Amino acid sequence: MQRKSAVDEENARLKNEFGNLNRKFKDKSQELKDTKECAQKKEEQNRLVIKNLEEKKKGLNICCADLLSDLEKLRKQEAQWKKEKSGNNIRIKNLETDLAETRELIKSCTVYAVTCHLR
Repeated sequence: MQRKSAVDEENARLKNEFGNLNRKFKDKSQELKDTKECAQKKEEQNRLVIKNLEEKKKGLNICCADLLSDLEKLRKQEAQWKKEKSGNNIRIKNLETDLAETRELIKSCTVYAVTCHLR
């Protein structure tokens, strides 16, 4: 009888311990399941963030390409304007030279006319 009572007590203790272990197992299983779900959500969020960043990168690349194209056009335009300015400066110098020569010619003609008139 005593032995049966001791065995029953041992069985009850083992049953209780098994129940506790079973609860801990279920808790850990749920915790693992929750962790996996959280990890999947984070992965999905990361994929969306990466996708959005890639789309923004495409937009920025297009914008940069447009800006580089505009810069190249402006550089060509600047070179053309410098060329035109150089040509205009040469024309201005030639006109100034012609004007100076014309003034000298007018002075000479005036002096000649005055001398001729005085004779």
